[in-house]
Amino acid sequence: MNDSPAQLDALKQRLDETALSDAPALRRRLSGLERRLRRGQPIDRGLPRLARDIERSAARVARRRALCARIEYPPELPVSRERESLLSALAEHQV
Repeated sequence: MNDSPAQLDALKQRLDETALSDAPALRRRLSGLERRLRRGQPIDRGLPRLARDIERSAARVARRRALCARIEYPPELPVSRERESLLSALAEHQV
């Protein structure tokens, strides 16, 4: 059984994990493979290449996210105690 449609669906789901700069080109390539599949043309070369490039882009995004510092404030600070009310005020009155 040919599982190419399932592989394409899985890759489509992973596109949201890729870099914004990579996503348009990766979407176009995916659409091209879907067209080829509908026409009955082989996608055996393009599919692994696309999977590799999606994986690389997603890994690059994951590495960047891991490098982001997490800001934590000590609970004794007023800003920490009033966190919920501050978030609510910001949501209601965006600047």
